[in-house]
Amino acid sequence: MTCKVCEKQPRGRRQPPLECMEYIPEEQGEYMSLNGRATQESYYVCRECGHKWMHETGNCGMGWQP
Repeated sequence: MTCKVCEKQPRGRRQPPLECMEYIPEEQGEYMSLNGRATQESYYVCRECGHKWMHETGNCGMGWQP
C-alpha cells in the first residue's frame, strides 16, 4: 500500500522520481526489446512507507507502477 507522499509520484515514463524515492541498484530490471520497441525496468523504494515501485522507460514502458 502506498502512502500519501509517494502517491504523488507522476505515473509517466519520462517523469523523474520524487525525492522520497530511493533507487535500488541491486534490483536492476531487464532490458527487453520486441520488434525494435524497448523497455527498461528500474526499481525504487519509498523512504516514507517502504513501498517498492517499478519504473519502466523506453518506447513500450508503462511509466511508474506501484
